[in-house]
Amino acid sequence: MKIRNGFVSNSSTSSFVIYGCQLDEITDEEKKRIMTELGVSFEDDEDSINDSFDNLATEDIKVQIDYNGDGLWIGYLIACPSDETGIEESELDIAVLQRTKKTLEKLFDKKYPVKVYSGVIGC
Repeated sequence: MKIRNGFVSNSSTSSFVIYGCQLDEITDEEKKRIMTELGVSFEDDEDSINDSFDNLATEDIKVQIDYNGDGLWIGYLIACPSDETGIEESELDIAVLQRTKKTLEKLFDKKYPVKVYSGVIGC
């Protein structure tokens, strides 16, 4: 008989580590302002705004959303498996995190604390 020690799940989840801000909720107007300030182009209709924001990715900023829960994070995505291979080894220069912090503090006028968040989101 085999006994499994460790994490076992029947649900579809993904772990992540992000350096950034956790937002309570965000309006379409806020999404448009953020994308405009980051230089991200988008169509000005609700579906396009949501799709563009959900897939927002610049050199220093990425949006991470938990569609099965109530999580919304924006910042530098340090680790998140892109497929079934898991999280790969990587290096990170502190200058990237400093740029990210500066960008987020400007975007949100220091309303949300910038820190490291980790967790599991539903896929």
